[in-house]
Amino acid sequence: MTAGQGFLPSAHGFHFGTRFAGVDVPLVRKLGWTLHDRGVGLCGGMTFAALDLFARGATPPQLTAPPRDGPWFDYLLRRQWDSTLVPATLLKFLAGMNPAWARAGREWSRVRAELDAGSLCPLGLVRVTSWNVADLGENHIVLAYGYAIADATVDLRVYDPAHPDDDHVVLRFEPGARRGSLQYLSPTRERVVGFFRLPYAAPSPAVWNAIRPEAFHRGQRGKARSL
Repeated sequence: MTAGQGFLPSAHGFHFGTRFAGVDVPLVRKLGWTLHDRGVGLCGGMTFAALDLFARGATPPQLTAPPRDGPWFDYLLRRQWDSTLVPATLLKFLAGMNPAWARAGREWSRVRAELDAGSLCPLGLVRVTSWNVADLGENHIVLAYGYAIADATVDLRVYDPAHPDDDHVVLRFEPGARRGSLQYLSPTRERVVGFFRLPYAAPSPAVWNAIRPEAFHRGQRGKARSL
């Protein structure tokens, strides 16, 4: 098994889930979009933030409920935009939603190279097959931190912000198998039809300093990559 520098979701992930109910998102309001009643999903922001913190030897706050405002909420929201509002990322999600798309083998080689180098690797999980751009929000973002291979089967270990403190979430697949063979082993067994390596860049100093890093508990230092 390969594991990314000692990362564990229960120690280095956030201790709350991805649904931020009852919050005001100025950009969403400005664009005239309507938020679902279940709240804003910030899986990408939480994934990037967990990687940001781990790379700096810091751990997330001991909050057990999603913040509704303040520096932490602003930081997660900013990192959400950084993780998703990137043309290359949006195009990969759209391509993945194409029913004819199949690239697990190619993407696995890229993800494996990141993990073998000791880095953590954000993943875009494609969860729907659709031609409708409005379905982009049904997809998901997680953080790969290790893997194990038995025979031809890969168990890719991931931090899923929707399942806080869970060290046992696994994306299982055979690199040469046909599309549709992926299994997502989580408490809710979500459907996953494809995945890809997500581009990551560290936050700017201004964004990072806004959350007062000097107040963090220091943990095990990890290794991050930049574009």
